[in-house]
Amino acid sequence: MLFFTATLYGSRIDGYDIVLAHSLGVKAVRCPSEAIFQTVLGVNYLFGIPLRTFANGLMMDADRNISVINAFDGNKNKKVQFMQYSGINGSSLEHRVPEQLFSSVDPSVEGISAAKALQIANDSGIPIYTITKNNIDVVLPILQIDPSVINDIRSAVNAGKEVIVSKTNINHRGWIGCGYVIVEPSTGIGGYMISGGMSGAHILCEGIQYFITKVVGIGVSVPEDYCGSKGSEWVPDFPFGIDAQMACLEHDICYKNAPAPIDKLHCDVSLGCNLFLDCIYQGNEPFLCGSVASTYALAVILRGWKAWGDAI
Repeated sequence: MLFFTATLYGSRIDGYDIVLAHSLGVKAVRCPSEAIFQTVLGVNYLFGIPLRTFANGLMMDADRNISVINAFDGNKNKKVQFMQYSGINGSSLEHRVPEQLFSSVDPSVEGISAAKALQIANDSGIPIYTITKNNIDVVLPILQIDPSVINDIRSAVNAGKEVIVSKTNINHRGWIGCGYVIVEPSTGIGGYMISGGMSGAHILCEGIQYFITKVVGIGVSVPEDYCGSKGSEWVPDFPFGIDAQMACLEHDICYKNAPAPIDKLHCDVSLGCNLFLDCIYQGNEPFLCGSVASTYALAVILRGWKAWGDAI
């Protein structure tokens, strides 16, 4: 699921870039790029001894997002425009993709990216500055943000870049920090950062608690094990917030009445169909439903032989 989230981010930004390139009259070709989506583990210590661990959020970090762009008419300004718009979209998707995948009616999941942090600051009436060599000596002393961010801004501006940042930190659902964008003016290439040095997004703790208990299945006091069998209890009943229990229960019942291998195949294909329809009925996107349903169906087709043998 972590891998799927990172690859979904890549496919989403590619989709936006195709539309954007067409509208601006440019050709964009992606170079090898990389994004990380990972869990963040918190640890409580006593005199240097770890006492317990706890879920402390999810993190998306797009370290490398590079494309080669050329305008059909040779207009260099179009290349700069493409990079600026693509960068904003990429930053927004860093929080939006995990939010869409892991949210349910209760709870909803929220993330923080550079684009979202700057928007929250602006909506809250916090001044937003564009810092250049011409105004750095005036603006930098009035910023009320982390010293490490200030040092990062100073280094970037001294290297000829421009930085967009809010005057103060924001406090959004317990996350305190700021978002800032480091831009190369001549190319439009930017780094979209949040406090802590991450070129990405942080998914807030309420969301990871849901992820751990419902999606992964760790920490549930009464295990919900409709999906999976003996030895595969870890298979989630709620992948990406989708309720797969009924489809899995019907699959279990089908196995008990499937004496031949061809009957097993029928049960496995039916699992994918039922899960897809349940997912759509729950209001999820067809792409997500198709991906999850096909993954579950393929898994039982290839690895469900022992469970089928035990059932019959």
